[in-house]
Order: sequence, then C-alpha cells, then structure tokens
Amino acid sequence: MKDGQPFAGAGFWERWVDAGGEEVETCAILTTVCNDLLRPVHE
Repeated sequence: MKDGQPFAGAGFWERWVDAGGEEVETCAILTTVCNDLLRPVHE
C-alpha cells in the first residue's frame, strides 16, 4: 500500500497429486471491481 498500512487478502490454495504421481501446489485469488467505500484508496 502507498501509505505503508497493512493489507489483507484471501485466496484458495491446494496441494494435490496428479495422475503421474507428482505433487502439485495450486492457488487462485478472485478479484472484482471496487465498491464506493474502497474507491478512494483503489489505484
């Protein structure tokens, strides 16, 4: 953040084994447009 304040987020994370037996780590973060409350701090 520009002002150095803490920032939090959320996402999904999973570790799984593929068909070849290899361990795979995956993650995803979902985003959307900002609402009126956050618009003043959104870049």
